[in-house]
Amino acid sequence: MHGYNEFLRTRKLRTPYLIQRGQIKADLKPEHGFTATVKLDYMGAAEFEFGAPRRSFQAMDELSKEGDRDLSLRVVKSIKGMGSHWLRTVSALTEAEHREYEGYLQQLWADSLRTKEWTNFNDKQLITRRGSFGYTNIWWDIDNNVIFSFDSVYMRDVVRTALQVTFDNIRDPKESK
Repeated sequence: MHGYNEFLRTRKLRTPYLIQRGQIKADLKPEHGFTATVKLDYMGAAEFEFGAPRRSFQAMDELSKEGDRDLSLRVVKSIKGMGSHWLRTVSALTEAEHREYEGYLQQLWADSLRTKEWTNFNDKQLITRRGSFGYTNIWWDIDNNVIFSFDSVYMRDVVRTALQVTFDNIRDPKESK
């Protein structure tokens, strides 16, 4: 099984394989959760369904409560996108894990990792390729429970609130109604 079970059990990063593409919505409503702020592209593969996204959310939630972890925003200064914006990540990785994960991000950026579906995450694709639903500007590594984007405002001001609402809704679905 991809994602959260393996990472929670072993605490070892995996080579990213399930990268969910998304588009940040213009009308942000973080108080309604992550999917109220991001339109997720249909990935066309069963691996992206059958609970993998939910398990990744659960893993982020569980990991962020551990003593040496929290849901952190980090700037990846080795990757700069259009408009000279640094890549930003949100995850519950430790500093050491994040340093290791940056190597995977660099490989993704160089288009040298094989993923389940195309990612639209490299210089050429950011400029020329659009998903069936529009421009890709946020990605979610379901295997390693990491969300990344070049949109500094969304990553700084919105995503962690939206994720916390999603975590709360998963933990207690009655509260979300």
